[in-house]
Amino acid sequence: MGETLVEGAYDVEIFEGLEKHHDGKSSDGRLVQIKATMQRALTFPGDHVPDYYLGIQIHRDGTFSEIFNGPGSIAAKAIENQQIPKTNLHSISITALGSLDALVSEKDRIPKRFNQPSTTEIHHQEQR
Repeated sequence: MGETLVEGAYDVEIFEGLEKHHDGKSSDGRLVQIKATMQRALTFPGDHVPDYYLGIQIHRDGTFSEIFNGPGSIAAKAIENQQIPKTNLHSISITALGSLDALVSEKDRIPKRFNQPSTTEIHHQEQR
């Protein structure tokens, strides 16, 4: 579900089959791993750092908020010096990823599709 939401809102084409480490590619060739949650944390791989990481939080009404959008190397700062869990997935709080997202420059973000309102705008419009 998260991949479908991201593909509709961002300049990302989801791979048809399973690809190791990434879920899709932007039109300029950037490989993107997409993670979605309805909880208060997102998972991050323990065995690699994705080129780009796009994490969203899905709300009960079907809208979503962008939590992190940028290079995987920046998101990986949240797991520095941590051992790889047995599940091979780290759990990173939305708060921690949001703080790291503030470090990402605009040019390093996966752009939204043309004329696509921000997810925050969508969420606020539907609450009115």
